[in-house]
Amino acid sequence: MLERALESYGDIAERFGPVGGLDRVFALYEQIRIELERVQFAEIDAGTQAIKAAIETLLKMDYELRKLSNLKLTFGGGTPDAE
Repeated sequence: MLERALESYGDIAERFGPVGGLDRVFALYEQIRIELERVQFAEIDAGTQAIKAAIETLLKMDYELRKLSNLKLTFGGGTPDAE
């Protein structure tokens, strides 16, 4: 059983050889965990809300410009290709 356990552990450890081994993987994990703790969910939510607001504003502007273009076409203000 011990031999199988060691062989299994060796196989797993070998997979991480190209990135510096298990010690390097664990160090990276710890570094990522520490850095993620520095970011608050409120910061992520604020960024997400700002992006959503910008998208909504851009969509509204797009809608209004399309509406203006349609009005221009309707009232004989030229064709889109004429400009």
